[in-house]
Amino acid sequence: MLRQDPQGPERPTVLHVSRPVDGKVARVVTDLVRCHTAAGVRSVVAAPPGGTLHRDAAAAGAGPGDGRTGQGTTSAPAAAASR
Repeated sequence: MLRQDPQGPERPTVLHVSRPVDGKVARVVTDLVRCHTAAGVRSVVAAPPGGTLHRDAAAAGAGPGDGRTGQGTTSAPAAAASR
């Protein structure tokens, strides 16, 4: 497993992109965020609004995507607009 200093400048970031925002896929993404956070990897989730994914991923440690959603994750339209 990848281990990094979570405060270091080289801290890696993983972007999880998911269309389902509920159910099993959302649970798997949330579990991945939790594991990455524990390993010192910053996680960001991009997904359509709605469902429980944004809330659950933020609670599991997902960091803010672009700073505009206020949910600790990024909605797909916000992610596209930030390119």
